[in-house]
Amino acid sequence: MKKEITLRTISFKIMLLSFMIALVLVFLLYLIVRNITNTTNQTYFIITFGLIAGIICNAFIYKNSKLITFSFSENILTIHNIKSIPYSEIKNFNIYSFRVKNLGYIIRIKSDKNYYYWITWKSFYKKQSIDKEDNTNIINIFNNKLREKKKRESIDFFIQLIGWIPIIMLILGIVCLIGIFYYIFFII
Repeated sequence: MKKEITLRTISFKIMLLSFMIALVLVFLLYLIVRNITNTTNQTYFIITFGLIAGIICNAFIYKNSKLITFSFSENILTIHNIKSIPYSEIKNFNIYSFRVKNLGYIIRIKSDKNYYYWITWKSFYKKQSIDKEDNTNIINIFNNKLREKKKRESIDFFIQLIGWIPIIMLILGIVCLIGIFYYIFFII
């Protein structure tokens, strides 16, 4: 019995490169905005430039994401007709989602080296019912065929820690806003 599941993956290298592009754009934004004296114009420029930077980074990630197929046969896992790994050579694996579910989930397979696949929605912009079905199917297949090889490694904890960054930034932003309002209303 051969089972195939097609998923959209995002490369970690592309994600890091997109993050670096965003940092450069934010630095350029800072250099331009510090020369604008009118705060209303600064706000307009920051919002517009931030939106443009976000669109550029999102388009870059979308353009470089790929649809890959996991083929599960009786004894071999084939990944996108590029890599075939016999189940006996898989040392361990793990599948886990990020804390912010919209970021997707990670599949890590360790055989001769670690293979990481950051899985997101097939349509990239909108979650569909097929995405949930594929997620459930691939977890069930991995758990059924390789149950004894599921293992957490230190890199799994590190990647999950990175997944907490959006939540941490949101909390820090809220704390900063509260601090600013406290300063304005009670200190000044």
